[in-house]
Formats: sequence, structure tokens, C-alpha cells
Amino acid sequence: MLLGLEGAVQLSFDFEIDYEATARKTDRFLERDLERCLRYSGKHRTDLASPKIDATGASGSHDNTVELKVVRGLDAEAIVQAVALTIDNCSSSGRQPFKQILVSRYAWC
Repeated sequence: MLLGLEGAVQLSFDFEIDYEATARKTDRFLERDLERCLRYSGKHRTDLASPKIDATGASGSHDNTVELKVVRGLDAEAIVQAVALTIDNCSSSGRQPFKQILVSRYAWC
């Protein structure tokens, strides 16, 4: 394991990365799966462009179905927060406008 810039952890493996397959899977996640996570968490795509995503409260219940929905919502919210944090930490310089590209492509649909 190697430490990268700003304390990020990078793993060193001896395998080739299939960049095209990774890009396809990422696009599919951001187009389809993220939408489901947003619905479950009660968030909107516009929340991805915001630096802060507030946690939503959920009332407790002893009913298993309600509990499963709450857990699913919390899991979905964690995914949405991770995506928002990832987008927020992307480069936004003139030469590398990755953050603006992602927000324009996926957050403001």
C-alpha cells in the first residue's frame, strides 16, 4: 500500500485496468443506480453539487418492513454522500474541469 497525495491511500496491484469498462460501469451507476439511491435517501441530483448534504432523520419502528426501508434509505444516503464528496473533491481548474463536467452531466439532469 502506498500513500498518495493529501493522505489518499493508493493500492499497488499488478493488473491492468480496463478503463473503457470502468467508464461504462461508472456511467451506468451515475445514470441509473444513483437515481435509485437518491430516491431512497430523499435527496435530489441538485444536492450532489452542494458541498453539504444533511442527514435525514428517520423515526424508529419495530416493523421489519419499515426497518428495512430505513436501513435501505440510510445505505442509499451514504452512497449519495460518497458521490457528492467525490464530485466535490474533483479538480475544477481551467485545464482539468472534471468537477464541472460531472455536475453538468449528472447532477443537473
